[in-house]
Amino acid sequence: MANSRILKFSANGLDKPITLLLMFTPPADGSPFEDLFPTCWKVITLKKGGPTSASVKYTANTAFASPQVADGNLVTATSSALCGTGQKCSIVDDGVVTTAVGGVAGYLMCKNETAGATDIAVGFSDATGGDVETVLVWTKVAVGSTIRAQFTPVMEIYATNDYQETQMVKGAVESPLLWKKNLQTLNKETTMSVSVDGLTGKIVVKDL
Repeated sequence: MANSRILKFSANGLDKPITLLLMFTPPADGSPFEDLFPTCWKVITLKKGGPTSASVKYTANTAFASPQVADGNLVTATSSALCGTGQKCSIVDDGVVTTAVGGVAGYLMCKNETAGATDIAVGFSDATGGDVETVLVWTKVAVGSTIRAQFTPVMEIYATNDYQETQMVKGAVESPLLWKKNLQTLNKETTMSVSVDGLTGKIVVKDL
């Protein structure tokens, strides 16, 4: 896809493994950690010594999904459908996500048309709208209500061992923010250098 991005993380000479959490900044028009929760998009580990590397792909194909939460907070997508900016989907009975139709310019939208409060997730999918990698979950959306979000793919990186991929993040990450940037401002392929400052011991992440 024209807007997809590949991030190639690399490190060399690490004294110990480093695990990085990659997640996306929730939209400004939501209520993070109240009824809107980011999820762990990717969790990667760079090995001790080196050289060591890991690669992730952002497809830029936004899709709504009907999520299932297991073990308290792990999220998997069941039914899903592509939904671009300016389009609207619905979740109907049995958690089926309908094909997108025209919505409001500048927004991703999804309406709860089921018989009860339901969770709604948005993420990135393959070209067909399947295999969704969930990045945000709205919980207990009321019957008849529509969520609408102006979503910009601003990715945050933290060094932490406290999370698993797909896990809902219930509060602020208790680790320093190492890197934050809109993925659309990067090249199609970007090398992400990971190192440890010899003086401070702090982890440093740079896009090259």
